[in-house]
Amino acid sequence: KDRISVTSERGDGKNGGTVALIKTAIICIFAIEGIAAILYSLRYYFVYFDNPIFDRSILKVIYHGIFASVSAVNNGGIDIFGGNSLEMFAGDYYIQILTMICLIIGGLGFPIFYDVRNFIVCKKEKTKFHLSYFSKFILRVYFAIAIVGVAILFAIFSSLVANKTTVFLLTKHFLNNLINSFVSSSHTI
Repeated sequence: KDRISVTSERGDGKNGGTVALIKTAIICIFAIEGIAAILYSLRYYFVYFDNPIFDRSILKVIYHGIFASVSAVNNGGIDIFGGNSLEMFAGDYYIQILTMICLIIGGLGFPIFYDVRNFIVCKKEKTKFHLSYFSKFILRVYFAIAIVGVAILFAIFSSLVANKTTVFLLTKHFLNNLINSFVSSSHTI
């Protein structure tokens, strides 16, 4: 009965996909968080190792990398950098973009990735595949909100720069404003 509920809730229409969905979700979350943890840890090690937060300790670098990864993918918003959150990485596009990608992946949800997995399998087998209505709806709404959010935030950031107002992650450069708009928008979706 629970499997039927999950299947109908996501608009699949096919029975038997719930176990595969759960397996795909577990594999995806560990793979995504693992890869992101490695990428965060490498950046922390090579760029921020001398920062007092890491105490020149590889274990702390790895711990912070894992924590940042899990927090970003799950949009936990938990700050372990002493109340500054991502502020210390304001000019670091690598950390900002990695965080944004993790937030988007986590925000879309794993039923979407299950559909993407099925799409790839069908492509290999050269069979026809259609995204579920759930996935189509989520993707359209998510990216519509993201585009509107980026446009609004970019306008705000640009006007604040023009008025020389000091705001977190705000600079005079077009690229900085654009990336900051994407990062801020991905945090709020």
